Amino acid sequence: MEGKQMKRFLIACSVLLLFACAGFADSLTTVHTYTGTVGATVVGFAGPGWTSSTGSFTVSGIPSGATILYAGYYADNYFGAPSPTALFNGNSLGNPNASYTVGPSYDAYAWNVTPFVTGNGSYSVSSGAFSQNYGNELVVVYSWSGLPNGTVQINEGAQDNNSGTISTSTVFTLTGGGTGKLFLATGADDSSSSGEQILLNGNVIGGPIDANLGSYASLFNIGVTTLSGANTVTLTTNGDWYGWDLAVLATTTSSATPEPGTIMLMISGAGLLASRLRKLV
Repeated sequence: MEGKQMKRFLIACSVLLLFACAGFADSLTTVHTYTGTVGATVVGFAGPGWTSSTGSFTVSGIPSGATILYAGYYADNYFGAPSPTALFNGNSLGNPNASYTVGPSYDAYAWNVTPFVTGNGSYSVSSGAFSQNYGNELVVVYSWSGLPNGTVQINEGAQDNNSGTISTSTVFTLTGGGTGKLFLATGADDSSSSGEQILLNGNVIGGPIDANLGSYASLFNIGVTTLSGANTVTLTTNGDWYGWDLAVLATTTSSATPEPGTIMLMISGAGLLASRLRKLV
């Protein structure tokens, strides 16, 4: 092989090796945002890694009288780009409302099931025409007058965290900091490769990602404190290979702290009022 051909061959091999080690990643992005007296819950079950999945979602914790703003059924797939079908609580869903593909091997799908979710209870789902399905999740966003003001954001997409020591991230942008819950869903993960971490703004908040939902799927519910502005959630692999298709952040906005100037103005006003009252007496 001539020198120029050999060089091209080595470059091609290097590119293939880079993809094999680093994997493919496409960021999850914010698709739904709700503000006001809102809350959210996420439940799930593990698929068998086969062409079809059947299970049920048990929803709890939604206050009586709450209004359902959004409900979405999410499922992932490895190897191939099928056209999956789904039946939710006896209702045919048709084609997914959103689908995401990354690299040659990982896909994720979302169906809007808002009309079929009324609150707490059990909801059956049967889906098929996959290549290999691992994770299934139901997201429910609701509003209730008894809740404090807050924000719910749903980030959707497909990230193929393919071996190596890599990390992938998604960003939530908030108008105010506060406290709340972060839900994360992954598929095709197991405990044979452990040590993965979940980070928020550079701080470790969870892990490892070792199929806590059942065979080859995980769902995390993590209490968090958020910042005003960008909040970056990062997942590491530590040699594992898994997919990431869903992240939900539900936060309560912190009460504003008065600026020092405002506090001094309040003190001055109180002193002036007291002085006038003494003169009247």
